[in-house]
Amino acid sequence: MINLQSIRQKIEGESEDARFIAWMELYGSDEKPAEAEINRIINGNDPILKILFCRFLSSAPEDRAADFLVRLLNDQNETVIENAIKAFDKNKLNNKTRKIIPILSAPTLKAQYFAIDRLTSAGVLLATEHLLRKMADAPETMLKAILSGFRFLNDKRVLYDVLPLTNDTREAIRFHALLATAALYESGQRQLHKFIISHLDDPSVEIRRLIVWTLRKKSLRK
Repeated sequence: MINLQSIRQKIEGESEDARFIAWMELYGSDEKPAEAEINRIINGNDPILKILFCRFLSSAPEDRAADFLVRLLNDQNETVIENAIKAFDKNKLNNKTRKIIPILSAPTLKAQYFAIDRLTSAGVLLATEHLLRKMADAPETMLKAILSGFRFLNDKRVLYDVLPLTNDTREAIRFHALLATAALYESGQRQLHKFIISHLDDPSVEIRRLIVWTLRKKSLRK
């Protein structure tokens, strides 16, 4: 039977080796008291224990560890979230990024931005519809992050929602919407050629430069 009192003492003690062994024993146990203790730590109010757990989980490339980190990404404490982000990035589990799709609805903006960045940069197509729904009521900064991220998804499903934003009154939104559109055009969506050219007369110098650069890159690849 697992000795929770001994484990707690080692986790809260000064010895790094003893602490790691204690986490291993707690994490590796299939006993219900061990499961309850982990839930107590994750759901509790002690950020130090959560941070220590994050650090342990960073070295466990398993689905179970990634699932615990996702739960910790839903924490309200920014320091806990920062440590959960570092641990998730450090964890070497393959194909783990799709697990953070639910973090798009996390209680903190920090966690949401993390999910947007990692899901799009990793090209997780399962996230496309979730991101499109999130665009509807996203603040401007988040909307820019989503649009910018669409460059990496290469998913033509975004066009229906993105194309109207290329005519938005806000220059930054037009620019990021055109970044996403240009990426799809460069990937082979040739039907966008006339649409891309139509923005050569945009009042924004930056947007005109983007369009010229996009057309130039496309012509060099032919």
